[in-house]
Amino acid sequence: MKIIQRLNFLLAQYPLLYQKILQKRKQANFEKLLFLSVIQRGDIVIDAGANRGYYTTLFSHIVGHSGQVHGFEPVPLTFKLLTQTLQNEQVFANVIPNNCALGDQAGEAVLYLPDQDDGQASMRQGHQTGSWKTVQQVQAYTCILKTLDHYCQNWPRLDFMKCDVEGAELLVIKGGSETIQKHRPMIYVELFFDWTKAFDYHPLDLLAQLMDWGYQQFYICNGQFVQLLKDPVAYFQEPPQESINLLCTIPECHGDRTAHLDQICTEVV
Repeated sequence: MKIIQRLNFLLAQYPLLYQKILQKRKQANFEKLLFLSVIQRGDIVIDAGANRGYYTTLFSHIVGHSGQVHGFEPVPLTFKLLTQTLQNEQVFANVIPNNCALGDQAGEAVLYLPDQDDGQASMRQGHQTGSWKTVQQVQAYTCILKTLDHYCQNWPRLDFMKCDVEGAELLVIKGGSETIQKHRPMIYVELFFDWTKAFDYHPLDLLAQLMDWGYQQFYICNGQFVQLLKDPVAYFQEPPQESINLLCTIPECHGDRTAHLDQICTEVV
């Protein structure tokens, strides 16, 4: 493990200290600050869309030997990079990497990769953003598809879930309806209309589903700020033109954790 990787691990053992150090930087990573604020030692975490494992590793460091991180990355070459990251940086034997995708039903799915950009791999084609705008070559990969409900059956709990799957977020949520309603985890999800419309849904459809299950408090997070949404329905009525990362919480379940966000939350919108 390199010095910087070792330092990141040591700091993750002291989340409050790590937060203070990050906040003093001129360009603090507020996404990392958010994770350090709400994820705790011993948590069970789902990382859907683990990619190369940057945040998978951070989650592993935070939850420690008494926690678990279940990472999902369906693209074979990216999954190989994920496992290499874990081999190089993982300290606790607490990560279960899965070379498959999550969806609303079990079976198989095709992943499309534009110009080797593994951060833009999607189960749909024809997007008008990122690498898809200028794509020259698209590679297709057939992958195993699982549901969260089947994967998590008989689990005692699920504390936190990150879902960044390039438009298929609602499919993952629907495939985990029983698990989510039973365990009520905090959910960190990416919403981008250009992605979701390819899957025939609006960001408000996902929001409505979660609100129906009791999720009532939502925070926007990007690399530079965290904001509490006063009226999430109005905010997404006209979908933002950029990708939005949304932390979805249930106040009576997660209030003690979101209280830490007050230190980094810039404003209510």
